[in-house]
Amino acid sequence: MKKILIISSNRLGDCILSSGLIDYCKSQFENCKITFICGKIPYDLFRYHSQLNRVLPLKKKKFSIHWFLLWCEVFFNIWELVIDLRGSLTGFFLISKNTKIYRKSKFEIQHKVISTSKLVSNKVYNPYVNLINLEKKYSSFKKIRFLKKLKLVGVSASANWIGKQWPKEYFIELIQKLMKEKKFRDYKFIFLGSEQEMSDAELICKNFNKTQVINYVGKLKLYEIFYVLKECNLFMGNDSGLMHFSAALNVPTIGLFGPSDIRQYRPWGKKTIAISTPETPEELMNNKQFSYKQKKSLMLTLKASKVFKEIIKFVNQKDIL
Repeated sequence: MKKILIISSNRLGDCILSSGLIDYCKSQFENCKITFICGKIPYDLFRYHSQLNRVLPLKKKKFSIHWFLLWCEVFFNIWELVIDLRGSLTGFFLISKNTKIYRKSKFEIQHKVISTSKLVSNKVYNPYVNLINLEKKYSSFKKIRFLKKLKLVGVSASANWIGKQWPKEYFIELIQKLMKEKKFRDYKFIFLGSEQEMSDAELICKNFNKTQVINYVGKLKLYEIFYVLKECNLFMGNDSGLMHFSAALNVPTIGLFGPSDIRQYRPWGKKTIAISTPETPEELMNNKQFSYKQKKSLMLTLKASKVFKEIIKFVNQKDIL
């Protein structure tokens, strides 16, 4: 049996955007066995991926010793193919018939799905996430089974950096506007996210009653969120892992952008839209006052009124809801 190694990202969004490479390997190498390495957060999802045989979490340690530990874990194998999406040197120190190392181009800006696909083929491999059937295994699914009876709009109001996070008051204004629209009248807005994002969601959700919103932020594992997203009729949120997760599941997805480049990170798929600030990422960040350590949003100029109009236009044009 041919063995394949994929060294993926620490971030959930990047892991999902390059997940089409798993499908590539399965289509090109019959009965292959795939080992997948990723960060601690995406590990909670990809360890249940139906096409992966082994998933290893890469836990960062002092002095980058985690790379040595990783090498020890995978060295005693003869690999048919090694795909290193992190651009590390690990692949050069393994026994492999073919090694592909991802390098980000400084001259050609492409979407991450396209650039990672080009590493192995001229064909574009769409993100693909499919889990083994977990509903019988985990009793916790009982708490989300009732969602099948509801019309849902998924919401992710946080991001991995405050600069990419649309202001909470804008989310409140947007949802209030949407609730008045006939198309959204029978829908509930369900908030999704990690434990670290609980306070942001609570500040938004307290402006609505429980018949209008469901707050599941911090209450679900990623594999549970998979099943919730599949029940959503629409998803909206900041440029984040959950936004890419939603798009990969073919849920109509609205992404809100500011300092991240929509050319590389817009939600991937036919029923998706990226709504961005009037300023480009370069205009937002290339100034003397900018610092990655600043604790404020860079998306203040993306007003709720504009997002509302774009969403209404999107759901009407794509015949969504």
